[in-house]
Amino acid sequence: IGEWYTAGDVVHGARLRQWILDHQNIHGDLFHVRHPENHEITDPLASCFSPDTMIETDRGPVPIAAIEGGTRVLTWPPKDYGMVSNERVMRDSATHRHNVEQVLLLYGFNGEKPFVTAGHVFFTTTGPKALDPKIAQAENPGIHVTKLKVGDRLYRLNEDGTNCEVVELVSISHELAKCSVVHGLHFSRGADGGRYFANGYWVGENYPDITVHSLLQRF
Repeated sequence: IGEWYTAGDVVHGARLRQWILDHQNIHGDLFHVRHPENHEITDPLASCFSPDTMIETDRGPVPIAAIEGGTRVLTWPPKDYGMVSNERVMRDSATHRHNVEQVLLLYGFNGEKPFVTAGHVFFTTTGPKALDPKIAQAENPGIHVTKLKVGDRLYRLNEDGTNCEVVELVSISHELAKCSVVHGLHFSRGADGGRYFANGYWVGENYPDITVHSLLQRF
């Protein structure tokens, strides 16, 4: 495909967009309405949640680690849903570089248990924001992401799940991840996805459309 990658690499943002523009007429069968059926994605940029983070589905709240392909996930109350694809989005919470163990930090809001990595997009009254907007922007080149900070007002599902309420971000806490992996969601193309509710907060899908692993399977 013009560059050499290993099967575990993932291409994001402008590089992926340019590759598609350069190759869509040459390899047209790669660009169809189905996403690749990979088993796991372990991307160093991936913005994810702890395994026990609760996701709102048509069956009620389900831990993100238990979400399977085909699950209908609430995208906006009361009854707008998107469908999760068969992609498994996972990342080890600890990595080793230069013989040094690096453990992900998880963050929580307003005294709640930390549950999310810094690069995930949250929707606020003033637009998409993330604790680390640089990571979030790399994973979401199509939207403008700014820094999430104390004083911002987050959208959160109300108790009966019929609407969203606005919650002020009063405090941010963090801790080293105690889980072995963190998880994300990937939506099927054409579904009303890309946004969902994690622990009640309205969040965005952080994930590339095409992985190098799936492309290599075609050559």
